[in-house]
Amino acid sequence: MKKLDFKKIKNARDFAGTKNKEGKIIPSGIFIRSGNLANIKFSDKFQLKHKYKIKTIIDLRTEKEVAEKPDKKIRGIKYLNYSLINQSAEGITHEKDRQHSNNLQGLERMYEQIVLDDFAIDSLKKIFKVLTDINNFPILFHCSVGKDRTGIVTLFLLSLLDVERSKIDKDYLESNVICIPESERVYERVLEKTMNHTLANKIRLTHIVDIKYLDAAVNAINEKFGSVDNYIKDVIGITDEEKNIFKENVFNK
Repeated sequence: MKKLDFKKIKNARDFAGTKNKEGKIIPSGIFIRSGNLANIKFSDKFQLKHKYKIKTIIDLRTEKEVAEKPDKKIRGIKYLNYSLINQSAEGITHEKDRQHSNNLQGLERMYEQIVLDDFAIDSLKKIFKVLTDINNFPILFHCSVGKDRTGIVTLFLLSLLDVERSKIDKDYLESNVICIPESERVYERVLEKTMNHTLANKIRLTHIVDIKYLDAAVNAINEKFGSVDNYIKDVIGITDEEKNIFKENVFNK
């Protein structure tokens, strides 16, 4: 995993140097995960197009989030929007501080819903059609902050490359480097306005990643489908042959 330095793209990193169970190493510059691209500067655009040579950007946000903070488009880069949250279930994302308890849903429940909900599954099928096609490499995918929905897609992407769960967890928790300081600022703002410690802490927790959130998704998958590998094959619909071709394309890039 390699952190990437941009002016206005938060939580950006690729999977360079990540070794899978077979000892194969993911090369740099194939996949980048990040937060949204709404405020990027010219230098960020230049890096994405000319340094990292990104061909495809996948935005995992809802239509409403995209409308509120649209990514700045980059000429020559294909932009795709596949939301993992049904518009009617929206309310757990972090475009705005959540100031009322009735706006809060458990993140564990949201993770479960994403892997079990038909709407999200349909999006995951489309997302992985793109992610596994060598013609779309290099690819950047993101949500709002680049932690929850991006984390779930990363779970499946690295699992497809036969990366151990412990390494997937390590990458997932890396988001807290930027999320924890922001969560503390959010806590202080909400506490100042409401004087409600319980509410302020609930909101703070939605701004970080915790391994129990990712565990909730994996446990839901294991209970219904037996394993993440089964889910990738039987639900997302990637055959063993397609998986092997994908791995070959990535590791021989």
